[in-house]
Amino acid sequence: MRTCVAFNSDLVSQLPTPKPRKTRPELYFVSLIVQDEAKDSLLLELQDKKGIWHGLWAPPSAPCSSQPTEAELKALVGHWFRQYELPIDAWGALMQQVLVFNHQPWLVHELTHRKMHFKVLLLKWPAPRVRLFAPTDKPVPKIVDKLIAHAAQSTPLTQGAVAQ
Repeated sequence: MRTCVAFNSDLVSQLPTPKPRKTRPELYFVSLIVQDEAKDSLLLELQDKKGIWHGLWAPPSAPCSSQPTEAELKALVGHWFRQYELPIDAWGALMQQVLVFNHQPWLVHELTHRKMHFKVLLLKWPAPRVRLFAPTDKPVPKIVDKLIAHAAQSTPLTQGAVAQ
C-alpha cells in the first residue's frame, strides 16, 4: 500500500480515471425482401464475405447514407433487378416505396461494437425467377427475423416502413 499513489494521495475513489468510451459507428442499410407468400419463402443469399454474418443467410442488403437520394435508391433497385432477374412488372411497386423511403422510420439493431439501421423494400411476388428459401431452412442472423416479421405485417400502404 505504501507505493499506491491513489491511496497515499487519498484519491482511491477517483483513480484510475475511466477511459473514454469509444463511440459506436452507426451504419445504414437498405434490405430487399422478395417474398413468395404462397410458398412462405424468401430471397436469401449466403453471406460469404468476412464479417459478423459470415456463413449465415440473409436477404440482399446494401449500405446507404442516413438520407439516401432517390437516384441512389433507384440505382440500387436497378442493380438488384439485374442481379436477381426480378420481373420488370415489379419495378413500379418498388419505385413507389423508393418515393416514400426517407419518410419511413429505421429499424435499429444494436450490437456491442456498432449500431445498425435498416429499412426494407418489400416485393411480394408469386414465383419469382430467383431461388427462394424458407427462412427456417437456413441459418439467419437475428436482424433477418425482424425484417421478415416486418415484411409479414406490411400492407401496400406501409411497404418499406419499418417500425422501431
